[in-house]
Amino acid sequence: MSNRKRRRKQKRMASIMLIVVALILVAGVGIYFYTSNKDDNGNTVLSGFTEKISNVTGSDNTDNSSNSDIYEGFLSGNEKMSFSYYMSGDSLSAHENTTDYELFSQLADKEYTLPELVDGMNNIFTDPDGFYVPQEISKMSYAYLDCGKDGNKELALQFVCPIAEEESTLTMVLKEMDGKLQLVHSFDMWSRGDGSINEYGYVATSGSGGAALHYFEGGYIDASGKYNFAYSEEDYTGVDAFAMTFDHTDFNQDIEELALEGNVEIFTLRTKPSTMDDYMPEKYAYAVDGSTNPNLEDTYKDVMSCFTDINFISYSEMMKLETERNQAVGATDDIINGNELEFKEFSL
Repeated sequence: MSNRKRRRKQKRMASIMLIVVALILVAGVGIYFYTSNKDDNGNTVLSGFTEKISNVTGSDNTDNSSNSDIYEGFLSGNEKMSFSYYMSGDSLSAHENTTDYELFSQLADKEYTLPELVDGMNNIFTDPDGFYVPQEISKMSYAYLDCGKDGNKELALQFVCPIAEEESTLTMVLKEMDGKLQLVHSFDMWSRGDGSINEYGYVATSGSGGAALHYFEGGYIDASGKYNFAYSEEDYTGVDAFAMTFDHTDFNQDIEELALEGNVEIFTLRTKPSTMDDYMPEKYAYAVDGSTNPNLEDTYKDVMSCFTDINFISYSEMMKLETERNQAVGATDDIINGNELEFKEFSL
């Protein structure tokens, strides 16, 4: 299924997708278990690791890469990870306005084994004076991926925790850099936001501003570990929803009448990340669904002319621009169409 079709289905069947996400999180086909104990200082201690591997259809469970030992060491509580890459340079620019940054900035002054990381996040999540719903991490899963399809493995971790709301999900991608594990990217899933990452590092995140407004961002973690923003898109269902945000003259058609035949969906596009000073869309387009009336597109064209400051391009042209942006950041069709990760659950 193409990236576009997957997103359209996601928007129209949001409730079903939330269930699917939940099933993915708990469907441990190959599962690592550990028992969680506390030492005299209340710190988490890992013990009794056992491993149970089974085949996953359409994916590779075998990790033969030369850098696998450091990931296994981290999962067993021995190796440490760092936030120094995430908190510097281009990575900082890509993440500093996110909810995740608020969490990780409180942890960035040291390196962490997996038990230390869990304890550190739990201390922040349960702080009675803090921002979060007081709740500890309730589930943890991991998966290997191959960002950039270069044969070197990376590690993705998922935590069910109150990062955005109670029982939301935080995904972290770790990469070995100069012999050290670094956090290179992260994203969240919650009741108004979804996300996925595939085996080659393509990341698709989406959000909802209500029934009539949806947001999508596509990006790519390349072989070096850099997150490359490809594009973002806003989708407005109906002229009225779009008119609440953008200036217009009086409508010159009866919107209620038009709604009887087909539904207009209006799209905005950005090919670079938004900033405080630069946040307006670069391109606009619209499409009409669900009608057999060949003249309806022209009728809506008359309506859309009320947005006098906007020059609409065709929907197909916008799709072409999105494809070009994916290619520009190195996300080929093979990269984009990689299998979605199969996460394997830890028992905390």
